[in-house]
Amino acid sequence: MRSVLLFGFLLMAVSAGWSAPKFNPLFTDHMVLQRGKPVPVCGSADPGEKVTVTFAGQSKTAVADSSGQWRLLLDPLAANSQSDELAATSADGKQTCADVLVGDVWLCAGQSNMATLMKTYSTLSDETETMKNPQVRLFKTKQGGVGAPEPSKQVVIDPLFKSSWQICSPEYAANFSATAMFFARQLQPQLNVPIGLIYANRGGTAVHSWLPQDVLASRPEYELYRAKAFPDRKPSKNNPGAIRTPSHLYNGTIHPLAPFAIKGTIWYQGESNSSRSELYAMEMGDLIASWRKLWGDDFYFLFVQLAPYGGVQWDTSGEGWAWLRQAQTDCLEIPKTGMAVILDSGEFTDIHPQNKQPVGERLALLAEQIDHPQVVASGPMFDSVQFKKGKAIISFKKGTAGGLHTQRVAMNKGRKIEPGKDPKAFIAPADKLFGFEISGKDLNCVAADARIDGDQVIVSHPSISEPVAVRYGWANFPLANLYNGAGLPACPFQSGPFKRPEGPYNSEKPPVANLGDPVIAIPVTTVSDSQVSEVSVAGRKAMQCRLEDRSRGYFYYKIEDPAFTDGAQPGVIIRVTYLNRGNCMVNFQYDSNDLDGSPNPKLKGAFKSYGADFYTKESGTWTTRYFVVKDAKFSGRCHKADIRINFINPDVDPVVAEVAVYPLD
Repeated sequence: MRSVLLFGFLLMAVSAGWSAPKFNPLFTDHMVLQRGKPVPVCGSADPGEKVTVTFAGQSKTAVADSSGQWRLLLDPLAANSQSDELAATSADGKQTCADVLVGDVWLCAGQSNMATLMKTYSTLSDETETMKNPQVRLFKTKQGGVGAPEPSKQVVIDPLFKSSWQICSPEYAANFSATAMFFARQLQPQLNVPIGLIYANRGGTAVHSWLPQDVLASRPEYELYRAKAFPDRKPSKNNPGAIRTPSHLYNGTIHPLAPFAIKGTIWYQGESNSSRSELYAMEMGDLIASWRKLWGDDFYFLFVQLAPYGGVQWDTSGEGWAWLRQAQTDCLEIPKTGMAVILDSGEFTDIHPQNKQPVGERLALLAEQIDHPQVVASGPMFDSVQFKKGKAIISFKKGTAGGLHTQRVAMNKGRKIEPGKDPKAFIAPADKLFGFEISGKDLNCVAADARIDGDQVIVSHPSISEPVAVRYGWANFPLANLYNGAGLPACPFQSGPFKRPEGPYNSEKPPVANLGDPVIAIPVTTVSDSQVSEVSVAGRKAMQCRLEDRSRGYFYYKIEDPAFTDGAQPGVIIRVTYLNRGNCMVNFQYDSNDLDGSPNPKLKGAFKSYGADFYTKESGTWTTRYFVVKDAKFSGRCHKADIRINFINPDVDPVVAEVAVYPLD
């Protein structure tokens, strides 16, 4: 009889929906809770159920709301390296998280240079074994990020991490951010507290993917992004780039993590914004403010300045990334931020340099300085310049220029080679100061003579008697070697009224009034990475690229008129007519007679980037753009074509109606 009654009671409990309380998926075994600030703890239970959470001698209570969600605050916790148990108890049962530590938790976010895993870098295989540390714990959201059209509360954990925080072992370190792992390896023993890292990244992303929709709606400068932030877009096999739609990564990857208490964020991003550096400081200011608002916490935000890189194909000026670095430096005006300068850690041909150790370690110095203010965490930072008797006397900000000296800098030309070991590496020897330029009133900079004088640098050039401006490390791939006594490189800077270079002609208006008769380019449909076919769209014959599972749409066109081929007419106007829809950036490459203007060492001049990009809009109309090229060769060296149009990360199949060329008189 008793067994029948017990069975009946259990059946009633199940039918009534009784169940033990559950923690949010961020709360698992082996986790790290943030020290020194109130700690939100949240989860689910039956509506109206009273939930009691106990940890480290504290007992706090909450009641689940009508949707079954509960949340409470633990009082600030002291750091604790000894494992403890976090428990949530109700009348219906209990859930526990074992082996919980208390220390500092850092959100590790950005694009590919933060996202790329330890195991991806061939030169770091030996380093992975050194990452083992039971005082470092790792939590990884889904590799590649999660996109959502609206703010989500669902935390999606990477399958390799088995729905849990994990103790840092070589196995898990190999599948975590290389930058973040070097950060933790350096920081944990210095602070002697547990370190928790949360991975939330997506390669190839611009800032607008990480901004909430209300922020994008708040400024006229973001109109371009607002037009694309439509709720019906989501990643799929046919639209893999849709995850990069404005706000989608904020909604699906960042929003679910709040309000889990963190010390701060380490951020490595900027490559995908380098062509629009004039907006970057504003965008980053809005990103930091919106994330802090989401968390309800003015947490620290530490970021990495872009490394040197020589393959910025869109940039014909050679200094586009220098302007982005300046925008990143400007972000230091935001309270509780810090920047790691890695002007000595790039690679000429690889946007993902192997040398992630100084990146993580310099971020760690910034984090250590929060607790230990005496730590020098920044290299020399420009403060002012005086011009006297044909010389520029440069002073640096207080506390950054002690022990000025030069060091040998070696950055590889080739890829996947141990840092500085490439026989063709670019080298600045330690016995000479490199990287300074000076100009007169014409603002035409020349490489300068520079010498260290105490905590200042004196710069001059015999041809410039009245200098008005100086700059340092001002190039996409600068070779510069000024350091302070802490072994940290100087931050690049420029002091004069330099203007941001204008890109090549790129307009919906023709560059001249009378274009003459065009030569129509012939579509090339046999290239394997193109997948184009003829279609009829909006009443017009055109070529459409089928995306399938690819993130780029390529169109190839060939010029067959002998008046334009084999370099016969190097000056041309190119006209491209396309269907203005979807969400992507567009640029093009062409067969050039510029032997130095190509990423292809075997075909000098082939696939030269034009150096300007534009964005599709949501008009759904045919749009024509014009470009001016002065070094066309058109000898069929772009996969047997002369022009390749690139639609980058489109979320709909791109369509091009026509490509034509005109002679440029």
